Amino acid sequence: MRNRIENVGILSALCGIATALSMLVGCSSGGDGGVLLAAEVDTKSGTTIATVAAVQDKTTLIDAATVTVNGTTVPFFLVAYIGGVPLIGAGANVTLHFVYKDIDIQKALTMPDVPNITSPLPGATFTPGNTVPLTWDAPPSGTWDNIVVSISGTYTVSSDEYTAILPANATGHIIPGNVLDSPQSAVTVIVEAMNSTTNLGSVRAGSFYQVANQDSVSIRYQ
Repeated sequence: MRNRIENVGILSALCGIATALSMLVGCSSGGDGGVLLAAEVDTKSGTTIATVAAVQDKTTLIDAATVTVNGTTVPFFLVAYIGGVPLIGAGANVTLHFVYKDIDIQKALTMPDVPNITSPLPGATFTPGNTVPLTWDAPPSGTWDNIVVSISGTYTVSSDEYTAILPANATGHIIPGNVLDSPQSAVTVIVEAMNSTTNLGSVRAGSFYQVANQDSVSIRYQ
């Protein structure tokens, strides 16, 4: 999962469940015991997806918890709890409930407004060596904690995900030159507004819960 939140440490939709899991297992904060929890609820393109990963004692994957978001059960799949839940729009409460043995975590966050991308327009062209200016609408005051711009490693020269973590009042970002991979006919750029918390009670330090509302734009190689 990409690290999109400075005070949390891992990223959205667990940015590939396997990557998220390896980061959880590799975390060393707070000793060896206890449960480390990483949870995100992400709204995009008219759908809401919940992704929750949990590890006990740094090595044991938890697959027997009960996980719900706004009362909807999120099923376990391969290495995490992941599934669609009824659409959660901006301003709505997003309540995560995680129950495992003697651990009972219930936490609510507010789904932020979507940061509507204003430029570039869909289908705009880019030249890999040049910068790509990106702008989006400012939200009503106080509706999100921060903004994250991300591009999958599928589309980058380095094959690593490009991520920029920005303050809540940011309305633009310049993607540096020589980041986007020239053979790509189209590149998806994601802008996410995020709210987050690490105050989850009886789980290990490093655990987090975050909610995100995202917009994206596809641009094309010139």
